Amino acid sequence: AWLDLGLAALFAACLSTPPAAQAFPIPAHFVDADLLQGRSGAKIRQTLTNYHDLQYVTYVHIGKQVLTGIIDTGSFELVVFSKECHSCGKAGRYNANISTAYHMGSLTNRQTYGSGDTFSRE
Repeated sequence: AWLDLGLAALFAACLSTPPAAQAFPIPAHFVDADLLQGRSGAKIRQTLTNYHDLQYVTYVHIGKQVLTGIIDTGSFELVVFSKECHSCGKAGRYNANISTAYHMGSLTNRQTYGSGDTFSRE
């Protein structure tokens, strides 16, 4: 009888619905491409720092802000976390309040990674 009860509990756990994901407003930053430096077609050398043989990090300049980032070679997106993101830890560094070109987007986007999902606005 305990085996039947154990299987019933296992099936119930497998069939239960996980809690719904919650979207957090993480602002995006847009600038006209003509205003960006480095669009001349010249090659740019980017320094990478080896972080304990686990990942490579680099510095990304967005306006006058310098952020540390992980280069995701499997993605075409640049995801930047806001300092307003309280669950982002050290990743949440972009400060929209000191930007001269920032504006809040209206489209919510979901990015899925091996470590979990992020929600952003663009």
